Amino acid sequence: MGATTLQERLFEKTPCCNHSHRQIEEDEPEEEEYESKHSLFKDKEHLESFNADGSKKDLWDMFITPASITTMETKFGVMPNVAEFYCTITSIFFCAPLLIYNDIPYELVPPLQRACIALACITAVASFAYHMTIWKVLSSADSGLAVATMFLNAHSLNSSLAPPSSWLHNDLSWQVPLTAIILLFIWHWERTAILAVKMILVIFPWSVYGYIRGGAWTGMILGVAGLACFAVDRKGWFPGHTWWHIGGGLSLYYAIHAATQKTLLTYT
Repeated sequence: MGATTLQERLFEKTPCCNHSHRQIEEDEPEEEEYESKHSLFKDKEHLESFNADGSKKDLWDMFITPASITTMETKFGVMPNVAEFYCTITSIFFCAPLLIYNDIPYELVPPLQRACIALACITAVASFAYHMTIWKVLSSADSGLAVATMFLNAHSLNSSLAPPSSWLHNDLSWQVPLTAIILLFIWHWERTAILAVKMILVIFPWSVYGYIRGGAWTGMILGVAGLACFAVDRKGWFPGHTWWHIGGGLSLYYAIHAATQKTLLTYT
């Protein structure tokens, strides 16, 4: 009997090692299933890497697999070819920093702030494409670029307030960590939901510090409100992801505008 039991334990298929490689039990309790989709800190994100017959999916099929963690917006509820219509159209708000060029000529905007504006626009494109398709690869790109944009904005704010001799004015002080963030998300592209939340929590205090020191109160309020909307949507309490786009995009505008003005006052 003992040998039989050991044999069963060693060789019997389990939900974690069968040919379908499905990590989640079919009879998972309702509350656990809800938590797996709406937790901010429990890593329940999963990507189906194998077909039903046990064969390995090719990379492209994995790329276009629907993301397992999405917003509360009803899928394909407005247009048949757009997965999350309102999240898609509000992604354009991440391009709000472009309006800075209406006030300040392009050639006068410092290189760091130009990089902030460019990265915000790239994030807008990634967000637009992701919410239109909810492809996993675009979900990862959206998460990684959002974190990278948040970091660069925080660095822009704080460096604009630093003395001219500060190490924050060395280009490597933002280029190295920015590259590291992007590479980190590429390396972990299959599981980025919790990684993004953890990175935001690391960057958030530095970002708020910059907003307060720079007196960019409107930007800070919009940014905090936007992140709160992101959190309540992820938790499944209220469909607020569209408001995250609006608040986050406008927050970037006020922050980059303030950093640009402060830098120009310091060096001109």
